[in-house]
This record gives sequence, structure tokens and C-alpha cells, in this order.
Amino acid sequence: MKKPQIIYVHGGESFDHTWEGFSSVVKKNLKNIFKSGAIRWPDNLNRELPSWSIVKLKMPGKYNAKYIDWKRHFESEINGFEKDVILLGWSLGANFLAKYLSESYYPGKIKALHLVAGCYGCAGGFGIHKKLQNISNKCENIHLYHSKDDFVVDFKDFEKYKKMLPKANLHIFKDRNHFLQSDFPELIESLKVISMKLK
Repeated sequence: MKKPQIIYVHGGESFDHTWEGFSSVVKKNLKNIFKSGAIRWPDNLNRELPSWSIVKLKMPGKYNAKYIDWKRHFESEINGFEKDVILLGWSLGANFLAKYLSESYYPGKIKALHLVAGCYGCAGGFGIHKKLQNISNKCENIHLYHSKDDFVVDFKDFEKYKKMLPKANLHIFKDRNHFLQSDFPELIESLKVISMKLK
């Protein structure tokens, strides 16, 4: 039996087209949210799910992301995905997956879609213009995770996803901010439950 496969898309920053917009944020050191050296829950996915195949995509321009570049990179990797996968996106990665799946053709089967602290459209071409109901036609098992005290992505963005994806499983927290912790047991449990159902 094949290992369950997760395709993980990380977060990042996106800005208007001006260099001033990019440099001003860098000066404020916002990139420390995803600073190297800090252990975050994506770093522990292999430890928590040792029998799974976990593919962590390295999207281009993480700190000045452009949707078109992320789309091209994602599509260049698709042939290496299993025919049925679990897609997992965090922050801008969640935004990317929602936008991509609502607008583009995905050739395989999506067992489940997990969107963690996803922004609902932002600069760099990540605006969401299509109805997200298209996603439900590609994947019935959708999970949304957000914390009410998220200081990076407003909880209002979660409310937009909730409205557009009314059949999604909702995981609402009060004190997880932007899920910067090293462990995410609720996500792991959701993934394991999905895996059991698919056997």
C-alpha cells in the first residue's frame, strides 16, 4: 500500500510592486515571523507522521512572493505528486492553494485540503476572484484552521473562507496566534483520521 502523501506549501510575504513597499517591511524585520532556526510545526511533520510521504515545496521569492511565480513552480512539480494527495497550506500558502484550486485545473485527486491561518487574498497577485465553491467539486474533505488572536492574518479572513466553503470542517482556536508553535497536535490528529478513512 502506498504511503499517504502530503504536499505542503509554506507561508511568505507579498507586497505591492514598489521596492519601497518591500524594503520598508524588511526593515521592520517582519521576516522573523518565519525566521530560520526557529522550529515550527511543519519542521516536525516527518517526526509526527514517519510513515507518510511529505513533500515540502520551496516556493520562489518567499519574502516578496508573486502568485504567477508560485503557480509556475507548483505546476512544474505536479507530475511528481501521487495521483491522490493531501494538500496543506499555511498562511500565504493556504491563500495560494485556495486561489489556484478555484482558478486552475488540477489533474489528480485531492484526498483532503488543509488551510492553516490563510489570508484571503493579498498583494503580489494573490487576490481571490473566483468562487471557492469550485474547490468543493475537487475535494469534499476541507479543513480550515484559524486562531482568534492571529496577529498576522485577521480572523475576518477565516470568516470569508467559512462563508465561501460552507461544508468545510472548522478548527477555531483562541490563543494560537499565527500557529508559530513547534507542535500542532490537532492538525496531526485530523491527518491521521483522514488516513484511517482512506485505507
